[in-house]
Amino acid sequence: MGSEIGRAKLWLIAGVLFCTAGYASCTEFKYALRGEQAEATVVKVRKTREIRRHGQGREVLDVTFTFAEADGAERRETLHRPLDWTPPPDNLVAVQYLPGKKWQVRFASDRHYWPIVLFCACLAYFVALFIWLSRQAYR
Repeated sequence: MGSEIGRAKLWLIAGVLFCTAGYASCTEFKYALRGEQAEATVVKVRKTREIRRHGQGREVLDVTFTFAEADGAERRETLHRPLDWTPPPDNLVAVQYLPGKKWQVRFASDRHYWPIVLFCACLAYFVALFIWLSRQAYR
């Protein structure tokens, strides 16, 4: 009975890790599969306070920029940057966006590969655990 509880715990841990990593990597997969690149023109940079949980906040820069989507539609978006960020001299920044989706834009430099790596590692763990538990069942 103790080994069955141990196996159930391993399955539960694997399932929770797999689902968490899958959820975290969804955004990166969306941008990797459907994301478009564009050059955006910085329109305005202003200091503001970003409010986080429990009323705590930090000062950031609100960077407002415009760019044209691949179909020619003009978009205006605003993103936060740290206070030490400065716009390039030509006011052009590379952005990545999801076509037709408001607020689905990020600076091209804001790619995060760690959720995809974590998802693949969890998938490998899940497969290895399945093989190991299958072998244990047939002993």
